[in-house]
Amino acid sequence: MNKMSVILTGLACLAAGVVQAYEVSTAQEKKNVLMEAFTGTGCYYCTDGHAISQRMTEVWPGRVFAVNVHTGSLAGAYTTKDGDNIGAYVNCESQGYPCGDVNRRNFGGETMLMGRGLWQLAAWSVLQEDAPVNLLMKSQVDGDTRLLTIHIEGYCTATPADPLRLSVLLLQDNVWGYQNGPESGDYCHMHMLRKYISDLWGDALGELAKGDYFSRDYTYELPAVIGDVDVKPEDIQLVAFVGNGRSDIQQVTGGKPEYVNCQLPFGVALKEPRIPLYNHYGFQFFEAQLQNLCDETVENCTFEVTVGKKTESVDVACHIDRFGLALATIPFTYEYSVRGTTKYSLTLVEANGKPVERQTLSGQFVKPYAATATVRVVVQTDDRSWQNTVSIRDAMGNAVWQADLPEADGASLIDQTVSLEPGQNYCLEVTDAWGDGAYAGTTGYVELRDDAGMLIDKQYINGFGMRTFFTTPQASAIGNLPFGAPAAPRLFAPDGRQAHRSSGLLIERNSDGTARKLIK
Repeated sequence: MNKMSVILTGLACLAAGVVQAYEVSTAQEKKNVLMEAFTGTGCYYCTDGHAISQRMTEVWPGRVFAVNVHTGSLAGAYTTKDGDNIGAYVNCESQGYPCGDVNRRNFGGETMLMGRGLWQLAAWSVLQEDAPVNLLMKSQVDGDTRLLTIHIEGYCTATPADPLRLSVLLLQDNVWGYQNGPESGDYCHMHMLRKYISDLWGDALGELAKGDYFSRDYTYELPAVIGDVDVKPEDIQLVAFVGNGRSDIQQVTGGKPEYVNCQLPFGVALKEPRIPLYNHYGFQFFEAQLQNLCDETVENCTFEVTVGKKTESVDVACHIDRFGLALATIPFTYEYSVRGTTKYSLTLVEANGKPVERQTLSGQFVKPYAATATVRVVVQTDDRSWQNTVSIRDAMGNAVWQADLPEADGASLIDQTVSLEPGQNYCLEVTDAWGDGAYAGTTGYVELRDDAGMLIDKQYINGFGMRTFFTTPQASAIGNLPFGAPAAPRLFAPDGRQAHRSSGLLIERNSDGTARKLIK
C-alpha cells in the first residue's frame, strides 16, 4: 500500500522555542509561474499546448514550472482523481482543450482559464511582480526503498494578503503513449500530473507576517504504478507552490530530487539549435542543444563532425547542470563544395569521456549570398520589439553591428545602412527571446539589400529567430591593374547568385561590388 506522511515543522518548532537554521533566501525575489495546462490524449491541438508550455520552461528556466493535467472526456488513461477535481473546479471541460491558467489568476476574462496563445503574455506579467514569500525545496529519493523525502522552507518578504497554504505535486516525464494530433502515435508526455502529495488544496501554514519563516517536511513512498503507468524514480519531478488554496498562487518552486541508491543511466540528448541551420550558411562553427539526462554534471562532449569530405573529432567544453539544457558551440573550419551544396553531420559520441548513444544532426547548405561591402538592413518587428535583437555577426559569431530597439511595447521599423569589411562572411541575425516569432499585431520580417537597394534576401521572423548569410566582395586590386584599365564587371541574378550573360534580368557590378546597370 502507498504510504504518505506529512511532518509539520517550522512554526511548531518556533512555538516550542526550538531554533531552526533556515537556508531560504530573505532577499526580495520576483514571482515564479505555475503553468497549469489542461490536456488530453484525444485532443488534436494539445501537442501545441505542450510545446508552448515546454518552450516557456526553456525561455525562463527555473522560473516557469509546467504541469500538464489530464482530465475530462479527452484525457484517456492518464486521468487522476486530483486532476479531475482541479479540472472540475476550473470547469475546463466548458473551455475546450487545451486551455490553461497562469498562477490560477484571472487576467480580466470570465474565468482564470485562457487559450494557449495568451499563456506567455500572462506569465511575463507575473514574472515582473515581487513575491510576498520566498520558497526553497530540497528532495531526495532512495532507489532501494522508493521513499521520497521533501523539505520545504519559506520566508515572508511581506505580510500575505490571505492565509497561505502549501501544495506539493508529483509529476512524471517520459511517459510514452498515444496522443492525437499532428504528432499522433507513440508520443512522449512530459510534466504529467500524477499525485498531490499535500492536500489537494494545500496544507495550511497558519498566520504569517513579514519576516516570518516556515518549513514543512513530507515523505512519500513511490508506488510501482499509477493507473497503468510505471513510476520510474528517474522520471519524476516535484513542484511546490503557496497561495490561498484554490487560486492566486504567490510563489512556485520545483525540480528533480537528488538520487541515492539509484543507478541512473548516464546520457545526453542531442537536439537542434534554437535557430536551425537552413539553406545558406557562413559561420565557421556549428551549434547544437544538449540535454543532460542524468544527475551528473556534464563538463565536456566529443563530436564527430563531417563537412563535405572533411571529418574531424571535436572536443567541446561545456557545463550542463543535472538534467539541464545548454547550447554547445562546435568550432569547425571547412570549405564549400564546388558543386554548390555542402553536406554536414554532427554526431555526439562521448560526454565526460564516456561513450553515449550516438545521435546525429545532419543536413546541407550552400554558400552565403553575394552582397556588397555596404548593405541595407530593413527589419519590421511586431508589437513587442523588445523581445528582439538585430545584429550582424562575423564568421566567428562576433557582433560587429547591433541595432537599438525600444524597451516599450510597439512595433519598430529598422532601416539602416551598414558598411562592412570586404571579402568576409557575415550573418544578419534577428532573435526572438520568447521563441514565438514576430506575429503580435504586426508580422515581423527581415530584408537584406545591397548598396543599390536590390533585394538579396527576405525572411519572416519565426520561432526563436532567423539568420541570413552573405559575403562582401574582395577589395579591388587597383594597384595591379595597368594604368587606365577598366574594372572588370561581374553579372549577378536578382537572387544574388553570380551568373553569366544569358536571357533574363541580370545586374552588372563593378569589381568593388557597386552596381553599374541592369541588363536584359
